[in-house]
Amino acid sequence: MDTETTTGGADRFDADELLATAVAATGLDDMGEPTWRDGLERLLDDLAGPARLNDLGRTIVEAEVAGYMGNRMEILAWRTTHPEVAEGEVVRPIVIVGQPRTGTTILYDLLAQDPANRAPLTWEVDRPVPPPESATYDSDPRIDEAEVVAAMPDLLIPGFTDFHPLGARLAQECVRMTGGDFRSMIFPTQYDVPEYDRWLLHEADMSPAYRWHRMYLQHLQSRHPGDRWLLKSPAHLWSMGALLAEYPDALVVQTHRDPVRVIASISALVALLRSMASDHSSVARAAGQYAEDILLGLERSVEARRDGTVPAGQVVDVQYAEFLADLLGVETAARRQRYLLTRTRLAHLPFRRTLADFDFSFQPSVDERQVRELATLSFVADAANVVILGPPGVGKTHLCVALGIEAIAKGYGVYFVNASALIEDLRAAMMDHRLERRLRVYLAPRVLIIDEFGVWPYDRVAATALFQLISARYGGCPTDCGLLGMVGPRPCPDG
Repeated sequence: MDTETTTGGADRFDADELLATAVAATGLDDMGEPTWRDGLERLLDDLAGPARLNDLGRTIVEAEVAGYMGNRMEILAWRTTHPEVAEGEVVRPIVIVGQPRTGTTILYDLLAQDPANRAPLTWEVDRPVPPPESATYDSDPRIDEAEVVAAMPDLLIPGFTDFHPLGARLAQECVRMTGGDFRSMIFPTQYDVPEYDRWLLHEADMSPAYRWHRMYLQHLQSRHPGDRWLLKSPAHLWSMGALLAEYPDALVVQTHRDPVRVIASISALVALLRSMASDHSSVARAAGQYAEDILLGLERSVEARRDGTVPAGQVVDVQYAEFLADLLGVETAARRQRYLLTRTRLAHLPFRRTLADFDFSFQPSVDERQVRELATLSFVADAANVVILGPPGVGKTHLCVALGIEAIAKGYGVYFVNASALIEDLRAAMMDHRLERRLRVYLAPRVLIIDEFGVWPYDRVAATALFQLISARYGGCPTDCGLLGMVGPRPCPDG
């Protein structure tokens, strides 16, 4: 490391010394196209100045830069010994390009659930050599190693993953790949490097970064292919021309959100992330930098539409608010479904049949209008009993179950029990002097369904226990507690 200093007074990292570290770690020395050096030198200038790195930050930079170099040399070496990798096609990738903090990560993870979409995961991007194998893709030992690394930011900055989730098996952004050419928005995100950021957005030729990006994808897919790549990075928005030149058939998905909210959100995230490497990070400084960058990105995305860089048939727009509303709707529906399934299971219904399944034309003796009225559950609110009478085979149990399902859907607790089982349960509890405790099971639900209530004879003990249950439900339940009983073909005999 030489002793040159810039604003901030820190020693400047030496690119050749960092390269020597990577060479020593890998045993390789071929970095391919020399395009990487221009960006690295500019980055190192800013890291020695405005970045104002602390000791931890310098350690992170040394390891990170050497890591990017090492991955680059290892991928190139692998391509040399496996020339077939370079022949792999990258077919019509889906590329999410929205501004940061516009729902891109949620959308990315959601679309990655489609088996047809091959998203590059963190562990394989961070440790790409050897390329992942389909047979061990879910058990590769590099996954556990990557999990340890992914946990570090939360240890150093508690709560960081509340802003941005990290994990070995989560889909990784393209900036982690373009970082290998040192033309990447990953660096202005992690460090305060304004001159590098200005060069990257206004002067840098991004074509080499995207050529390297393609090589990275070819490498990762060589032994674990997919139908198509699913990619994501807000940084693509500033380089749409270079992106589409490398992937002319790409399907672009652009997310949208109020720019003021975007700037506020990304500034808070960047300030938090930069605080790991510097003791001088602030939201105000991050906001000052990102306000200009965000607006520039929006202007370029609009211009790319106007000049045909992004063909109209190759772009899909996603509004942040609408997307989140859809997600919340799906989650709410899923939670309700789980709630209903749990309630149904706890109700001990003998089967699941609804009123829609009941054939009223087959049972003309059943008053459909009256049954529909019962389905409004007004009898529950009125604390009224419903007794269903009829001979065997007319669907009494079906109707009871269907009304129970209606009650569950309205949020009422329901419990279904056969009369004989109920009597035996209460009799045993009474004989064991635990009737009061056992009654709580039958007092808790708003709707208690007793099947075959009048079929079996009851002795005096059973009749007494049953009377206590009915009396307790009348006297101790909330006013909207209902009792639904089904009576069989003959009247209930005296005990």
